[in-house]
Amino acid sequence: LYTELFSMKILTVLSHDSSLFKKEAGGKAYNLKRMIDQKIPVPPFLAVGNQFLEDYLESTKVLLNIKFDEDFKRLEKEIDEIFIKTDLPENLKQELREKLQQEKLIGGFLAVRSSGLEEDGDALSFAGLFSSFLFQKNEEEIFKSLRRCWASAYSERALSYRRKNGLSLVDIKMGVVIQKIIHSEKAGVIFTKNPINPLDRDNIIVEGVFGQGEGLVSGAFEADQYLVHLKEQKVQATKAEKTEQYLQDSNGGIKKAPVPVELKDKFVLNNDEAIKLASISAHIEKTYDTPMDIEWAKESDEFYILQMRPITTLPH
Repeated sequence: LYTELFSMKILTVLSHDSSLFKKEAGGKAYNLKRMIDQKIPVPPFLAVGNQFLEDYLESTKVLLNIKFDEDFKRLEKEIDEIFIKTDLPENLKQELREKLQQEKLIGGFLAVRSSGLEEDGDALSFAGLFSSFLFQKNEEEIFKSLRRCWASAYSERALSYRRKNGLSLVDIKMGVVIQKIIHSEKAGVIFTKNPINPLDRDNIIVEGVFGQGEGLVSGAFEADQYLVHLKEQKVQATKAEKTEQYLQDSNGGIKKAPVPVELKDKFVLNNDEAIKLASISAHIEKTYDTPMDIEWAKESDEFYILQMRPITTLPH
């Protein structure tokens, strides 16, 4: 039993099945693992299970003297400060360190995201209530972000939500996803059904920009657009004017930069790439049985799916 408990503290894609991800590491982690099981290419990640948090609470006793009353604003501040101040014990650091190295997650930028165990359930939605920390790189930053994710389970908004839904305020379970941030040469979005022209049943819309996808998602930049007819393997491409792009900043975050002269008049994707993205997205739509809006990125010849959500604006 001990080794089983030990192994459930940090979950990795190859060593744990998806039911464990759901039980131990929460909704976000479970959805990523499900995508991997369905052969959908997501950026490498591991999940820190709730048992890891339990061990931290047990050995540091951080919540022992906290008075859980109705003053949620005070609770949020007090708990956030105590989690920031109270380091991980060395044995937990070592466990996480080894797993991060084993999964080759050391060296680049990472996203550290809360994954509540009651999150993404059918009845309750904790969407947006917990914290995420992007562009974390060195060990201390990662450990601190992990503790701040845990602390976000005790935010004023999260506690109010729990009270409203009759959930315990004390015994909160939380997983955390630690995932590689893709350093993309190109990125974009895919709509598996045309949101502008719902009568078009044949084409998948792929859009792309150079650099990171933020510029397209935020609407700051125009994107090349590809109408992909998968059955006939045909692509109808429209080129956008591309003067600027977002790139990863070596200090973390993203920065605007000019698109190099030699790329300005080029298409972001060639036809084969557009068709490949369209077939990945058709597979996703089939897997989840609903039209999807999907964010993609490409880093050194690999395509990755970053996020996806059902398209809600289509007429039935």
